[in-house]
Amino acid sequence: MSQYRDKILLIDVGNSFIKWSFCGQNKSISISKFSIDMLPQTNNVWVSCVAHCDLLSELDSANFVTTDYKFRSFKCGYKKPSDLGVDRFLAMIAAIELYKNQNLLVVDVGSAVTFDVVLSSGKHDGGLIMPGLTAIRSSFDKFSTDNDSIQNHNLASNTVDAWLSGTSMMLLNTIKLQIDNYNDKYEGLVILLTGGDGKKVLPYLDVSIELHNNLVLDGLCIYAESIINRS
Repeated sequence: MSQYRDKILLIDVGNSFIKWSFCGQNKSISISKFSIDMLPQTNNVWVSCVAHCDLLSELDSANFVTTDYKFRSFKCGYKKPSDLGVDRFLAMIAAIELYKNQNLLVVDVGSAVTFDVVLSSGKHDGGLIMPGLTAIRSSFDKFSTDNDSIQNHNLASNTVDAWLSGTSMMLLNTIKLQIDNYNDKYEGLVILLTGGDGKKVLPYLDVSIELHNNLVLDGLCIYAESIINRS
C-alpha cells in the first residue's frame, strides 16, 4: 500500500491476537504465546493497541496511536473520540483510502464484532459492538468451549453440536441482519470484512463483500505515513 510499509514496524494488539508487519511480512500470534523477542529490531515502531498494551512496555520509542476526531476526510461520529477504539478508527481510514467517495460498512469479526458506517464524505455515521464467537460460546459455563469453528447444522442431535450450531447461527444471523439493514439504508454501500474470524464467516454471507485481513495494519501504515511526512 505504501513505500513506508517496508521501513516501519506496524503492530496491531487486539484482545486475543497480536499482528505485526515489517518489510512486507505479516505475522500473527495469540497473546498467550507472544514474546517481545519475536518482533523485528527497529526504532521506527507504530502501534494500535486496544488491550494488553503492557506487552510492548519495553519498546520505549514506539508510537502508540490514538483516535483523532478528524483525519483527512474522516470525521469521527463519537462525541468523545477517545471512546472509539483505535482499531476501528484505523480500519475506517484504510477503508476510505481503498474505496474513495463511497458509502462504507466496515465489519470487524474478532473477539468482539463491530460495525461502522462511513459516508462517502468521510463522516463516521456511528457503529455497533457485540460479542464475538468466543465470548458467545463462553457465556454459559455448562456449555462453554474453546471450539472456534463455524457449524452450519440446522438442527443437532447432541448437546455439543447444538451449542456449536446455535452459537454459530446467532453470530451469522446477526451479521446478516445488520448488513441487510445498512444495505437498505445506504445507497451503493461497499461492505468490508476484517478481523480474525472474517474468513470463517465470509462463506456464509450471501452478499458482495470485500475481505481485507489486515485492515487495521493498513490504516496504521496510512496514519504513520501522514505523521512522518509532516515532520
